Amino acid sequence: MLRDDVTLTMPPQAIRIVGRDPVAAFFATVPAGGRLDQIQLVVTRANGHPAIAAYLPDHGGWECGGYGIMVLTLAGDQVATITGFPDPGLFPLFELPDTAP
Repeated sequence: MLRDDVTLTMPPQAIRIVGRDPVAAFFATVPAGGRLDQIQLVVTRANGHPAIAAYLPDHGGWECGGYGIMVLTLAGDQVATITGFPDPGLFPLFELPDTAP
């Protein structure tokens, strides 16, 4: 699903990760401490591109609050770029709830 040369960025932070294995390693360790099973995702769109809204559990684990939006750029049927915006303030712009549905 990810291209070999997939690129992950998170503006305005200086994060730039290139390559399938490094991007996979980032997702396996950074968000929620690598506990991807705790992250809830909602499919949306941003500027005509497929996007994913990510909700992370609070410290008590009872409720998942908005974390950020990841915009995907596709090349055929593969993900070429992932642009992450770790800003829960974006959720109202996408008509998404503050907590996971």
